[in-house]
Order: sequence, then structure tokens, then C-alpha cells
Amino acid sequence: MKPLLNQRKTAIAALLLVMLVAPLATPLASADSKTSARNGPNFTVSSLTLDGAGSVQDGTDIFVENATHVVEVVVSNIGSAAGTVVVSLFHQGSSSSPKSLVKAIEVGPISPGTSHTPVGFEWTASPGNGQRLFAETYAQADPYPADNEMQLYFDVRTAPRYLVGDVIGNNTPMPG
Repeated sequence: MKPLLNQRKTAIAALLLVMLVAPLATPLASADSKTSARNGPNFTVSSLTLDGAGSVQDGTDIFVENATHVVEVVVSNIGSAAGTVVVSLFHQGSSSSPKSLVKAIEVGPISPGTSHTPVGFEWTASPGNGQRLFAETYAQADPYPADNEMQLYFDVRTAPRYLVGDVIGNNTPMPG
């Protein structure tokens, strides 16, 4: 009975030793130059702006003219390898409606540490409050999909809210 008890103690000690050493040795065994998470492209949307028709930011609110706009999306590659990416623009008319695809364009290759020239999407706004535009990127080689989207919240009004403003100063000379 006593030799059996000593065998169990030895087995438990050996198991504890293996559990201590295994996590230390595992990273050394798997680290090599083929680790794709460290040498792949990582695309992110760095800018999402409206151009080509009236829009204004009033404090934190954005008001957009009921017209055709050009949505400009700038995509950056913050990874360590060049790659090609699909840039998509989605529109959501209200918080309860589904996202609908406006258009998708493939761009690239984008070198590491650089940004692509702005990609323009034509989009026609229709009246309504609580709308959103989503600019998204997709690439199979992108290991970090969590940073692949940017959103723009806005209201579309038929009354031209963009004509409202504050005069900060007037330096126009008076007539003689």
C-alpha cells in the first residue's frame, strides 16, 4: 500500500512540473516567421466625409441636404504587409431599419503604413432623422476585423439648415 501512495505523489509532482514548464516552452516552439498575425495587412477606415452637396455640423449634430452627395472614404493599412481590400458603403435610414449596401469597390494594393487616396461613393440622401452611413473594409488577410468600420450619424432635412450660421466678426469697410 505504501509504494502505491508514493507512486501517486510522484505522478502528481511530475504533472505539476509539466503544467509549470509547458506554458513557458510553448511560445518558443510556435514563434517563427510564418506567424500571419504579425506580418499581414491590417486595414482600417481612417476618414468618412460628405462632399458635393450641402451638409453642416451644428455642435455634435450633422444636418445633410436632401440631395446627391459624394461620400469620401479613406482606408489606411496599419499592418506590416501590403494588401488589397474591399471598401463598402452602407446606409441605414433609421435605427430600426436594416443596413443596405450602397456600393462596394476593391482598392489596392495598399502598402503598409500608408493610406489610399479617397474612394468616392455617390449617394442620394432622403429626408429623415436618425440616419447612418457605414464605411466598412473587408480583406481575407486582415487579422483584426474589429477596426474595419466607421459610422456617420446625421439627419436629412428638406429645410436648408445649412444656411444657418453665426457671424463672428465683420471687417467690411463702411461706404464713404
